[in-house]
Amino acid sequence: GGTLGVVLSVYLATVIGALTIFYSLLGVSLFVPVIGGLYSKRAGSTAALSAIVTGVVTLLALRVALGDTYRWLDPTLTGLLAAALVFAVTSALYARDGGDRR
Repeated sequence: GGTLGVVLSVYLATVIGALTIFYSLLGVSLFVPVIGGLYSKRAGSTAALSAIVTGVVTLLALRVALGDTYRWLDPTLTGLLAAALVFAVTSALYARDGGDRR
């Protein structure tokens, strides 16, 4: 953990950069499952976990792969949209099959 902290501090160079990444990950991983769980009767744990994984992978892939090439494509917003899409599709598929609710 200490080594990872030192590597991140050298790589990011500012506290604001670290907080931006932290809150982007927090928002992408929690916003869609919490809102979907509150407002959807078909939501289950499979939909929430798939949304979390999709959102985080999309965020990290776009942040690392794009860099400054596409400044108009915000990785956080794209991660949220991808998570919402996967959440909706997974909820619809599992609700039709009886869902993963116990």
